[in-house]
Amino acid sequence: MTREIKKPMFFAGLSRVKNESDIIEAFVRHNAALLDQLIIVDNDSCDGTAAILRSLEQEGLPLIVLTDETFGYFQSEIMTYLARATLAATGIDRLFLLDADEFLVARSRDDLEKQLATIPYETHALLPCKTYVPTPEDVLTQANPVARMTRRLTREHRQFYKVALSRSFLYAPYAVITQGNHNVESEEPDTSTFRLPGVPLAHFPIRSIEQMQRKALVGWSAYMVAGVEERGGYQWRALFERLTCGRAWSKADFYEFAAGYPEGPIPPQDVELVDEPLPADYAMRYLELANADPLFAAAATIESLSRHLAAAHAGTDPA
Repeated sequence: MTREIKKPMFFAGLSRVKNESDIIEAFVRHNAALLDQLIIVDNDSCDGTAAILRSLEQEGLPLIVLTDETFGYFQSEIMTYLARATLAATGIDRLFLLDADEFLVARSRDDLEKQLATIPYETHALLPCKTYVPTPEDVLTQANPVARMTRRLTREHRQFYKVALSRSFLYAPYAVITQGNHNVESEEPDTSTFRLPGVPLAHFPIRSIEQMQRKALVGWSAYMVAGVEERGGYQWRALFERLTCGRAWSKADFYEFAAGYPEGPIPPQDVELVDEPLPADYAMRYLELANADPLFAAAATIESLSRHLAAAHAGTDPA
């Protein structure tokens, strides 16, 4: 009697990131412990994200770093292309589409595989997000936001999911990744998704006033350039408009926006939180490479936009 040899599963993460220097090292170290490979496309970051990624790659972590100088938030189109190209070039069984502020929650790699095995292999998994928020009780001297922010919403304001693709995406030419990596859409009836509550994502969208202002300045500008305001980004639009009013941001503003994200400011006392720390037992080695100054990010964005505008007028490549 011959014994069937089970092929090891190959899990990888795919991310497109921009200006995430405060959290990108934690993202890589955490998710690399659960996945076989991380493929990160740096979208012309100006805050030290690229330098941190290069350092992590040189360290020997299972990381592939690519670059993308596209200006504008064409996330759906680009992630659809990248996901299909990645699956075509590799033997990946499950491709997790992750943002830099999202962390897989699983006790171990074996546990992650067991959870994925509960749904059909050819279907796409939808992973529920759990939103962590900053509070006045956080120890601000802790530079790693994952270790600093230990409280999450007991109940999400709106439940979002992120996609873990199966290889079937490669054979569905009309399927697309929706804006924000929240789902797969297709006119083909055989494209199916399963919600997988056993594999949530710890989500750290709001981490500091500087990071929030940087997102408002750069994030909403990217939406406007792409002309995709109707697809999302309303939370960054609200922050951008707040900046243009010239009103100073207080700590109270920061905590209210974080407590209500992404719907809008909510007094922190009106939300229920649960203390559920995410393990962060790794050393942060490249914190000195980060530049959190939102004005620096704004200046770099203006320069990049000006170069693209000038190139469009001249009919040349902005590089």
